[in-house]
Amino acid sequence: MFQIFFRNIFISIFFSMVASIITFETIQRVQEKRKEFFEIQIAEFISNMIILLKSGKNIRQIFKISLSWFRNPLYSYLKKIDNEVEFNIPFEEALDNFSKNADNKEIRLLINAIKINNTIGGNFLFIASNILKTVQENIRVRTKVKTRTAQSRLSGNIIVFFPAIGLIFMYFIFNQAVERFISTGLGIAAILIGTLLELSGYIVIKRIVREDYL
Repeated sequence: MFQIFFRNIFISIFFSMVASIITFETIQRVQEKRKEFFEIQIAEFISNMIILLKSGKNIRQIFKISLSWFRNPLYSYLKKIDNEVEFNIPFEEALDNFSKNADNKEIRLLINAIKINNTIGGNFLFIASNILKTVQENIRVRTKVKTRTAQSRLSGNIIVFFPAIGLIFMYFIFNQAVERFISTGLGIAAILIGTLLELSGYIVIKRIVREDYL
């Protein structure tokens, strides 16, 4: 697509790389936001569960009631367990499926605690409260790390967008001069080196952000 627009394979490679980075970043951001929102939902779900248990509701009733309180992604998992129970699948098996579908550490802990409590008893409210504290702490730490790495993420975005915007600007303002330059060996080398430097800068920034996160 870029080759048709710019009529130069090396510029096309450069913009294809930029487009790939933008696509990857967009997908990653969407996944991160979904995970963050899901953790908030889990905290609300466990908090509501504790309150409802104290008011005399049982676990099955709580899962049923919670359907009307949440939207996706948690709603879809709650809906699945509700459907499975309606089709007479054993509740413990439905809980296991809920845990697998949600694929979340705190959900797994919660389901294991429910199953153990159903089998041998115990202070489930105490366990649920501790799980809730863990989820809330995870949310707090994630927010703190996100704030700390904001500058690094901004630097990464500048590294990706600034050269691309500058090249587009020069291409349209100084079209003939740019086309002549990128048709020469020096121009081709400059584009290739710029592409490698941009990719390297992006990778370095991502690594810095990851180390800050860890």
